[in-house]
Amino acid sequence: NTKCFYFFDQFQVHRFSRLMGTILRRLKTRNCDVRKFLRIFSAIDFARRKAPLRDLTILLIGAFICYLSIWAMQERRDVEVLEKVLIFDDSGYNRTVAKYIATQVRLLCMITTIKENHLSKARHIAATWLKRCTKYIFISSETDLSLPSIHFDVPEGHENLWGKTRAAFKYAYDFHFDRFDWFLKADDDTYVIIENLRLFLLTQKPDEPVYLGCRLKKFVKGGYMQGGAGYVISRGALKAFAEKALQDSQLCRQDNRGNEDVEMGRCLQNIGVRIIDSRDSAGHHRFLALHPLKYLTASNKTNDFWLPDYSYDEILQGPECCSKYAIAFHYMEPQQLYLMEYLIYHLNVYGLREEVNTDLEREEAITRALSLSASLNFNKSIEIITPDTFGDSSS
Repeated sequence: NTKCFYFFDQFQVHRFSRLMGTILRRLKTRNCDVRKFLRIFSAIDFARRKAPLRDLTILLIGAFICYLSIWAMQERRDVEVLEKVLIFDDSGYNRTVAKYIATQVRLLCMITTIKENHLSKARHIAATWLKRCTKYIFISSETDLSLPSIHFDVPEGHENLWGKTRAAFKYAYDFHFDRFDWFLKADDDTYVIIENLRLFLLTQKPDEPVYLGCRLKKFVKGGYMQGGAGYVISRGALKAFAEKALQDSQLCRQDNRGNEDVEMGRCLQNIGVRIIDSRDSAGHHRFLALHPLKYLTASNKTNDFWLPDYSYDEILQGPECCSKYAIAFHYMEPQQLYLMEYLIYHLNVYGLREEVNTDLEREEAITRALSLSASLNFNKSIEIITPDTFGDSSS
């Protein structure tokens, strides 16, 4: 091998000369196998040729990492600026009717999150729509008093979300059952218009075992509510869940695994909790499982728009997609939460927006709200009491 390396150096000097034949003849006289020489030459030559490409690759990777870091810093800075500049206190509105309805519809909001999302997502939910709930808590793997979040001894991961959700509703039953009428569970990328939710619930009876949300049709015989758009269960449903089903393996899955929305739907179905149709009187959806643009933009009618295959009811796109009194949207980034706050609670269109709270007397406005709540609802519920099986809930 030493002899081969010696001749390799010679070959490098004369590699483009006409001495190739002479060098190869000398190899034979110096006991260096030609094939061995060529293998050594190929390996070293390839390494030398590869060095510039390797350096370029390292440079490109470094530049990409730098770009991601700058982008992440800019995203965080943009959101922090929004938090400081857009102080949403709804001060521009006379909230007489909204405040009255809030006393009639006491709502506990529970948001599932993870430790990594406390600053990037959860705090922005708390700074925007969540403050309009009667009370709210974050369900996490770590206690954080600034949110606040409550620690549950359930491993992190989407595969354990059912265990976390089950523990959250058990907590709500143990500590908050008598203080609230309705219990909302949502994700940390959901946006909920609480006033519209309360309007819908105003004419419902909280002590009846019912629940509602964006209804999907697969995996559970009678359908279930998609978790991302949020779903609401009544005080009566929570009581049945905690006292009848929570510890019964024939009614509810007892381990942590499984899709939480599927398992919750199956569990509530098995104890006779009724599903309320949450669409408005025209059949427009109020709990929206995707980002608003997915519904409003006709170009999304592609194979990756999965919802029509899963939705229990027909999905429309375009201007007729959604209810005038839509309640929830999913897959909302932090910046979009603040945008929604501005468009809904601060932007006025002169001569077009109806000022219900200022133009009507209090009593008349409240009467109108009650009438509106009844007229906008389908006012039908589907009772499903046939027990379901505990199959695979992966979707």
